[in-house]
Amino acid sequence: MGADPIETAFKSVLGEVYWSETLEEAEEKLAGFLRSMDEDLREVLLERRRRFCSDKRRIAGMLAALAEAEEAMEAGGAEGSRARAAFVGMLVASSYIMQCTPTWQTMEPERKARILAPLYRASYAYEQYTRTGGEEYLDEAARMVMIALRRAARMGVLDEVRDFVQEIIEELGLGDEDEEEGDDARWA
Repeated sequence: MGADPIETAFKSVLGEVYWSETLEEAEEKLAGFLRSMDEDLREVLLERRRRFCSDKRRIAGMLAALAEAEEAMEAGGAEGSRARAAFVGMLVASSYIMQCTPTWQTMEPERKARILAPLYRASYAYEQYTRTGGEEYLDEAARMVMIALRRAARMGVLDEVRDFVQEIIEELGLGDEDEEEGDDARWA
């Protein structure tokens, strides 16, 4: 079986965004790609997003893995570097949950590109880290995902992510009514 053409195209876009000279240039390239996408490709990507967003167990698993990686990273110790890498990787992966929000569905390509350009750069850098072990790639992934999250927060997307995650917790019966509000703070 050959390579998935959508995955191949996505990796190509990730590379172009990552190797852009500046983040602004990356945003422009990505916005242009989003605007010029043909209808068939757009439908395929929308269907993949729908499947991802409706797989609540998968999303809950990602968030649980993110929380575990965060706890391991905070514990430090001899495994501190590996724990940080796991945390950054899960933070990058779980950040794609932003695409499950109502605001995302109505955003213009330029606004999506403001969030996706640093997120795509983070994804590409993390992939390079997993291939090479180069700490500079891990640092870049961490820096870029934080930029993406700050931008998403300013646009109100993270508030909707919090609501979406809360719905998943309630739907799957994962929440404990007596839990302190402190656990929710990590998703702020």
